Amino acid sequence: MRSGLGLDRLAVGTTASGSAQVTAGRYVSKGVFVGARQTASGGTQATVQVDLYKGLKLEGLAGTGSATATGSTNTAAGGLDSSNGSGVGLTYGFDY
Repeated sequence: MRSGLGLDRLAVGTTASGSAQVTAGRYVSKGVFVGARQTASGGTQATVQVDLYKGLKLEGLAGTGSATATGSTNTAAGGLDSSNGSGVGLTYGFDY
C-alpha cells in the first residue's frame, strides 16, 4: 500500500491523548523527511524530520490547534506530539 501511494512512510498510531492518527510522507533528500499527520479528532499537522546523528533527529511541526510543544513524546507513528499545535523537538531512538 505504501509503495503504491508513492510514500516512504505510512504509519497508524495514537497521540499522547489516545486519539488515532495517521502519518504519511517521503524523504526529500538523505536524512530529511517531510510528511503530514491527520488525527481522528480532525487535527492536521505538517512535519519535517532531519537526521542529525545516529538516532538523533530534529523534528518540527506546524498545524491546527492552540497547543505548543515543549518537549517530545514518542508515539506509535513516531516523534513529537503537540496536540495538533506547532512545535520543535529532539528525538533519540535506537534499534536493538
